[in-house]
Amino acid sequence: MSPSTLEAGLAGALQTPAVARLPDAILIGAAGSLGEALMNRLLASPDYARIHVGVDRPMPSTSERFAALPLGSDAPWPAARDVFLCETPPEAPVRDDAPIRPLAPSGLLAAARSARAAGSSRLVLVAPLGALLQLSSAARTLGQAEEVELLELGFETVLIVRPTRQDVGGAAGGVLHGLVRAAGRALLHIMLPAAVQPMRASTVAAAILIAVARTPPGVTVISAREITAIVAETDPSAGARRRRW
Repeated sequence: MSPSTLEAGLAGALQTPAVARLPDAILIGAAGSLGEALMNRLLASPDYARIHVGVDRPMPSTSERFAALPLGSDAPWPAARDVFLCETPPEAPVRDDAPIRPLAPSGLLAAARSARAAGSSRLVLVAPLGALLQLSSAARTLGQAEEVELLELGFETVLIVRPTRQDVGGAAGGVLHGLVRAAGRALLHIMLPAAVQPMRASTVAAAILIAVARTPPGVTVISAREITAIVAETDPSAGARRRRW
């Protein structure tokens, strides 16, 4: 091989674009039906390299993408672009020996802090499936002071999937409500339509991941109507199914 040929080959190799590594994700509170469905969807998603699932004890998995994230220790969380925090309803049946523990509303802010300290830039807060699809469920997951601190953590993107206050007939208010509205973000005050039928947790989980991919930087709150619209667009047959637990 002549020197000129060798130099040309080296120059071509240097110009070859590097293959971008897929980001990781963190999932905390996958104890309810929606959390479990979201975990399965994340593990099957081609958009992530590894899914770090918060556990209290060892948890076997057949997925090479699954990585156990032991909770309750002082060790820093792994670096991951996206963090999913799933609030678990208090009535959800969870075995005492289950490796994944419920995430109560009181623990959402602490989990968000840990994720942000690890470098996460996109935060997704997910309400229980029942709260998302039933008007009688409590809408708020954070108090006003916690909302301020959440916004001050510095996430580039915050997506909150839950009923808004007006979804349950409450008065509009709250710091997060005001800031999102003032910023012109997609905060939607729409009551759950009567035509909305119960959906499978897996269907809702799939719609949430689509919403995450579409969400621009800033703060966005979506409710059952937006989830239903995504399902109707991407999986029209889902509307005829009944929810399975």
